[in-house]
Amino acid sequence: MSHFVKTVIAVAVCVFALQAEADSIRGFIQKQSGQRQLFVQREDGSLLLVKLVGTTPSVQSDINMLKSGDYMVARGSLTKFTANIDSIESIGLRALVGMWATPKAEVYDFQDFTRLTLYLPNETRSRIVKAGEFNYSIAPDQGTRYQFFLSKSGSVTVGSLEFRKSHLVLNVIDPSTGNSSPDIVLSPLARPIH
Repeated sequence: MSHFVKTVIAVAVCVFALQAEADSIRGFIQKQSGQRQLFVQREDGSLLLVKLVGTTPSVQSDINMLKSGDYMVARGSLTKFTANIDSIESIGLRALVGMWATPKAEVYDFQDFTRLTLYLPNETRSRIVKAGEFNYSIAPDQGTRYQFFLSKSGSVTVGSLEFRKSHLVLNVIDPSTGNSSPDIVLSPLARPIH
C-alpha cells in the first residue's frame, strides 16, 4: 500500500472518529438499579435502550442527577449497548413540568420540556391573566442548580433554577444590567383535570 493511500485511510478514520464523537444523542432517561439508561430513537423509528456513561467525572455527575422520565440532548458516541456522553447540551426535567406559583399569585406553567406560559394576577387579584408565552431550555450547572434560558421574539434571558425541599428557586439575570433578580420562589400547584 502506498504512503498516499495509507494517509488517506488514516485521515478518513480520524474524520469518521471525530464525526462519531460529535453525534447528537437524545432520548428519555430510565433509572434502574441505580444506573441511568437512555431510550434512544433510531432513524428507523425503533427504540434502543443503552447504558449512559459520562466520558468525564463532571459529565457523569450531571448524568447521575437525572431521573426516570427526564429528557436529554447530548453530544457523544453511540454503540449498540452504550451512549458515551462527552457533553450535555440540554435536559428536560420531568419534575419541572406543571404549574408553579409565587406567593404573589404569579403562575409559571411549564407545559412541557420547552414551553412556558406566565400568568399574572389582575389588579384585584380576583383572577390571573396570561402575561406571555416563552420557550425555555435547561442545562446542567453545579450541584443541584441548573442553567435556565428563556426566549421570546429573539431575546434571550439567562438565569438559574434549583429544586429545594418543597419548592423551586428561579433566579434571572437582567440582560441590560447583568444583575441578578431577587430569587423567585415557586411552589407546585396541582394541574387541572381535563
